[in-house]
Amino acid sequence: MSFENVIDRLLPWNRVDSAIKKLVEATPGPLCIACSGGPDSMALLLLVRHYWKGRACILLHYNHGIRKASETEESELRRFAEQQNIKIEVGHRPGNVGKTEGELREARYAFFRKMMRLHGASLLFLGHHQDDLFETVLMRLVRGSSLDGLVAPRAIHKMPHYIKVRPLLNFSKKELLAVCDGLGIPYFTDSTNDSDDYLRNRVRHHILGKFDSVFQGINWRKGFAETCSILAMHRDFLKTQQARFLAENKLSASTGACEFYCECALPQKRILLEKWLEKQNLNVRFELMEQIWNKWNSGEDFTVNLDAACHLKCENGRLNLIKTDAAHNPSFQLSWQHGTVFMPNGYTLEIKQEPFSQALYEKLIAKQWDQSCAFVGDAERLQFPLWVRDWRPGDAYCPLGKAHTKKVKELFLAQGITGARKHQLPVICDRNGAIAWIPGLPPADEFKVTGETKMCIFLFYRKA
Repeated sequence: MSFENVIDRLLPWNRVDSAIKKLVEATPGPLCIACSGGPDSMALLLLVRHYWKGRACILLHYNHGIRKASETEESELRRFAEQQNIKIEVGHRPGNVGKTEGELREARYAFFRKMMRLHGASLLFLGHHQDDLFETVLMRLVRGSSLDGLVAPRAIHKMPHYIKVRPLLNFSKKELLAVCDGLGIPYFTDSTNDSDDYLRNRVRHHILGKFDSVFQGINWRKGFAETCSILAMHRDFLKTQQARFLAENKLSASTGACEFYCECALPQKRILLEKWLEKQNLNVRFELMEQIWNKWNSGEDFTVNLDAACHLKCENGRLNLIKTDAAHNPSFQLSWQHGTVFMPNGYTLEIKQEPFSQALYEKLIAKQWDQSCAFVGDAERLQFPLWVRDWRPGDAYCPLGKAHTKKVKELFLAQGITGARKHQLPVICDRNGAIAWIPGLPPADEFKVTGETKMCIFLFYRKA
């Protein structure tokens, strides 16, 4: 069977989102294709080359340099691009970039953006497929999600300087493998995809992978996809209604620059809250927004940390955005990385990770690590990147082994930490502002190691 017939049969044109077709036709410049060398991105490359003949294509490959096979895969991909007469650009991870999933993703997209600017391109094709969509929905349902989160990833996602395009969202992983195998196209498989160390892998292996046997005789893929489509339609309608509501309330960039208060129905109240925070150039994630909303709606006074330089304080139902004066109240961002970080107070914070084991658990029970200078927690419970700041009045968390939240001020007093010393200790938080540990105090119970822990994070606080 010819190349064209295989693509037409397994990746038919009528299953590519019509909005993508219109976008590509209306957007000049080369088509950039993110390609890892796996079956998904190789099938994406074949689809783009087949249906947009005559358009210049650039294959973008980022070599993370972590696995032993990375160099071989790069060489093979260069050879394939040369055989197919496709321009290829390859990036390499700098030595100072860490190895966490978030850090690797940021380094990869920074390379993509650089290459797109270099070649005058504005469309970045990504190989996310139907299985990725289903896995994402299942994970976000369990974790909690907004309507926007439940319909991601999107076929077209407009970024500040380019557009992400995903033409494979209507195709299953099985279909993409069939394309590569049917045409004898070489591809690579990442051995880490077989591990259960990551949540997505566990969802793929133990939940989504069993849908065929559980839902026998039911076209569950079609039903799942239709549900996602209906949710997207409702999201678009609600966004239109929200825009109309905001226009009527005339919420401008200057409205409530430092203070926010409103009296209206709950859905409108939440919309206004989200837009107010957005207009302060604050990117508040869903989990943290839920925390703010629930506390505000309960009528209690509270303080929530938004980032290393600002926090939100509520008094008598009024929200006040308080910015930190860096000259008098120094805070700084600490991104996850391996090795030692030198801190302004003359101490160092060393970050390591280690797979959970029974031997490690026994050491934890025996209290081998001093809590005043070491923290051991569950890496999956923490929301990265971590960040470090100074202590603020009102800070509170639930210490390890306790059932209730305690104010940090009271914990300091119990440990004999007073005066200037309490202002010199770093407060280590996760991305959502939840306190994980303060040297000298017990770690937070929320991030403790349990029998279900897969990966442990270690923080060591020492004099430089």
